[in-house]
Amino acid sequence: MASCATLVPYNEQLKNRYHLTDMDIPKLQFYNSDNIVLYKDAVNGQHTIKGGKIKEIDGRQVEEIIIPLKTKGIAIMNPIVGSNMGVSFEINDNYFLTFGENPKFNKNYTLLAANWNGRLGEVTYNGEKYKTPSSSGTVCLLVNVKKLNKLERTSRTAGGRKVKR
Repeated sequence: MASCATLVPYNEQLKNRYHLTDMDIPKLQFYNSDNIVLYKDAVNGQHTIKGGKIKEIDGRQVEEIIIPLKTKGIAIMNPIVGSNMGVSFEINDNYFLTFGENPKFNKNYTLLAANWNGRLGEVTYNGEKYKTPSSSGTVCLLVNVKKLNKLERTSRTAGGRKVKR
């Protein structure tokens, strides 16, 4: 990225302004607006670290996955997310997080959790439950407007038909 100034939050207003269809969304490059941290308790002797690392928090060993600020991600088609959008930042389509419109943040697409309990949210990532701090709930999806303007579209105008006599 040559300039960060072209990254803007993704929302329905932007989608409508650029007339993006469901077919266009997977062609967009998404970025996260801030770090996303996921963690779950690591069971002694059963460490199955997949892209994360073991860290100690409050005397407990946890598996931690960090998705750094402005990591590239792609939209995936996944029936689990419904009208929201699954975005994968790594490996394959099973490693995705769900984003959706958030009225508290100008209807920008922010990270969604199954529930927010105080300072923690619970998300599913690669089929496993992870916790995430409340700060992750303010992370929104960004898109590069310069590239969005270059998105190729094919269109044609129908010429009409005359009645044959």
